[in-house]
Amino acid sequence: MEQEHKSQKKAAYPAQVTVLLRLGVGGYLLYLSYGLIPDILASAGGRRIIQVAFALLFTVVGALLVGWSGRKLIKGEFLRPGQLPEDDEI
Repeated sequence: MEQEHKSQKKAAYPAQVTVLLRLGVGGYLLYLSYGLIPDILASAGGRRIIQVAFALLFTVVGALLVGWSGRKLIKGEFLRPGQLPEDDEI
């Protein structure tokens, strides 16, 4: 039972390239949401609602990806190139 609790508490670490790609994708989504602001201000009606919805979606998902990836990078919770996962991480 204790072994099962440890494995649930400590998830397998992602590869370093995965963390960096997620950080880049999150930053790009934030950039896209920022780029939608002038279009939102210039449009009206149903088109504006769709643009606001996607800007919010891009902002939330981008912020989550940047936050998650940044935390993993700062704490070093990733597998470096050539490093194999330990048996308790599989």
